[in-house]
Amino acid sequence: MRHRREMTGLQPFDAAQYKRAQRAQWNRDGAAWRRWNPVLDRWYGEVTRLMLDSAGIRPGQRILDIAAGAGEPAISAAERVGPDGYVLATDLSEGIVALAREEVHGRALNQVDTRVMDGERLDLPDATFDAVICRLGLMYMPHPLDALREWRRALKPGGRVALVVFSTP
Repeated sequence: MRHRREMTGLQPFDAAQYKRAQRAQWNRDGAAWRRWNPVLDRWYGEVTRLMLDSAGIRPGQRILDIAAGAGEPAISAAERVGPDGYVLATDLSEGIVALAREEVHGRALNQVDTRVMDGERLDLPDATFDAVICRLGLMYMPHPLDALREWRRALKPGGRVALVVFSTP
């Protein structure tokens, strides 16, 4: 009997190719973020506040934002941690991270750093952050359990993960 893959003509899922395609798309479409940011902030503002509340973000904390896009929710987290806190905004796309960096510098948020980083493979030491946040990023990761394990590794003991994902297509 032939394997199901042979019968349907489906190719095996290539996570590395998927990530390359995502990176290329976000890099290509990054300018649209600048135009859409005000609309997205209105759409996602309430859920962002709920996520930050769930993460228990307070002044002076260290926060890791995975798939930060063009700067939100890292900017909102930075406002909560204040000048004595720290937020690291990460994303897979170099172009999107550049937009986030511009937004952060434009707002003079010196407590925010930006880095290109794969949310499934964090180039960070263990037990570094008080909270990990991710708004609408986990569902794009081909290996979400690997991502969650990495996020947990980056958390200090007692730290929190708070995330938002779409519930339906």
